[in-house]
Amino acid sequence: MKKVLFSMMLALFLTSFMASAYASDKPLIDKAGVIWQYGKGSNSHSTNTVNRFTGWIENRSLLPDPWAVQAEGHYSMHKFDEYPDFGQDTHFREYGINLVVKRYFLKDIFYLGILGGLSYVHDFPQFEDRSDWSQDSQAGNIGRSHCLGTFGAMAGRDWHIYKAWSLRTEFRYTHTSDPFSPDAGKNYWTGGLGLGLTFKF
Repeated sequence: MKKVLFSMMLALFLTSFMASAYASDKPLIDKAGVIWQYGKGSNSHSTNTVNRFTGWIENRSLLPDPWAVQAEGHYSMHKFDEYPDFGQDTHFREYGINLVVKRYFLKDIFYLGILGGLSYVHDFPQFEDRSDWSQDSQAGNIGRSHCLGTFGAMAGRDWHIYKAWSLRTEFRYTHTSDPFSPDAGKNYWTGGLGLGLTFKF
């Protein structure tokens, strides 16, 4: 049921974005691309890393220039490396969507943006509900809803390399937690660097 609900949310999100962009006289998609991101964060009992693969499209007609809207779909792999006194490592995967609003500066040399999104957690970490932990020690767990919410900020640049192609570098600082049980869910900030390709239509 939760997978069906998430699929419906994803379809509604993408349909709304595309319909709004299509209603404009300007191009539906101004840029599209892929990016790989590596991030690291920590909490009271573990170091957390993420590898994220994202495909995205950008529209610059929905908002006044130099603002842009970006829609993303991503697949992320998280890993928890616990400190020695806990001694248990684990991991999980998520599939998600993000909406980004960003502003270009200095004739599109670089951009700053904010983002928010939801994702579906495919599998729970094995340390979920570990009986020898106190409730406070479970801050690194994901919550029970199979859903994660993310928000944060970004800064990046597209470096032109050939014709319509550019190399994208980006930094993101994001917070992720279960929106339905934030105190018992995976709850930490992550700083991450990204490297990808951009195609300008």
